[in-house]
Amino acid sequence: MIQPFYLHREFQYIVDAVSARLLPSLKLVDEEITGVHYQYGHPLEIIKTLGNFDNGVTTPFDKYPLVAFFLDSTVDRTDPQFYGEQSINIAIIRACKDPNQTAKERDEFNFIPVLTPIYMALLDEIRLRGDLFSGVSRTDIPHRVTNRYYWGKSGLYGNDKNIFNDWVDAIEINNLKLKINKSFCPK
Repeated sequence: MIQPFYLHREFQYIVDAVSARLLPSLKLVDEEITGVHYQYGHPLEIIKTLGNFDNGVTTPFDKYPLVAFFLDSTVDRTDPQFYGEQSINIAIIRACKDPNQTAKERDEFNFIPVLTPIYMALLDEIRLRGDLFSGVSRTDIPHRVTNRYYWGKSGLYGNDKNIFNDWVDAIEINNLKLKINKSFCPK
């Protein structure tokens, strides 16, 4: 019998590989970046955890950029050829220096030099994990992606509440479908 498998825990290694790969180029963009960080949990738990960091963390660079793996996630176990197909939701988040930045400034400071390279490297690292995932390449990992300029609570014509303690931009990845190899899972 196959034992439960916790992809959110395995994802730490994927994000660590992204961080090692990108840190030199991210430091060229902003020398205060300390790495690509990782958290998993319910969205409210992640927000609370990041808020608790404020008590002991001196800079937002010890929290961001961040890959947040949102739980709950669904595993479709209908195909016996695989452990299952897991549908996950992730956000790649970075704090803004100024909440009044325009979209153009957010592109220049967050999206183009930091968030998008992390997004692309994350897809590449997933593709490289043939031991874990079956049949993935950058072009065939089904998902939806949304650029979130000033990520807050959506209201009419914009955001009416900041959901994080920090002003953040994000790339939100929804319904990322990954087929997990049966051979990778513990027996």
